[in-house]
Amino acid sequence: MNFLKYTERFAKNVIGQAMPDIAAKAFLELWQTWDVNFDKASQMVQDDISLVSIIKGNDLIRLKRAVKVSGEPAWFTPEWVVKTISGNSPSVASFFRFDPVAYSWLERQIEEIKNLST
Repeated sequence: MNFLKYTERFAKNVIGQAMPDIAAKAFLELWQTWDVNFDKASQMVQDDISLVSIIKGNDLIRLKRAVKVSGEPAWFTPEWVVKTISGNSPSVASFFRFDPVAYSWLERQIEEIKNLST
């Protein structure tokens, strides 16, 4: 195997392994920008409002790029989102974790975000 191919494969593997942690920090920054608190999250679930619909300008561009770079991330799941936001938004994390309707809504939002680059 030539050195360049090995280096490229190694870099992809390292980036792939680090992507959930990198994405968690970026997602949390965006989450705080979107100002999603318990009241807002429960209203969005109740009214079935798309999370993507509240993302504006550069945040949407960054999210699309992240999705494109990540490809089809198996780690991007409702559980990952709950874990990611639990430190900063524990009530919202619990809402998604324990309310079946909210969990289902979150699953749909993740699929919508994954499809942004297509």
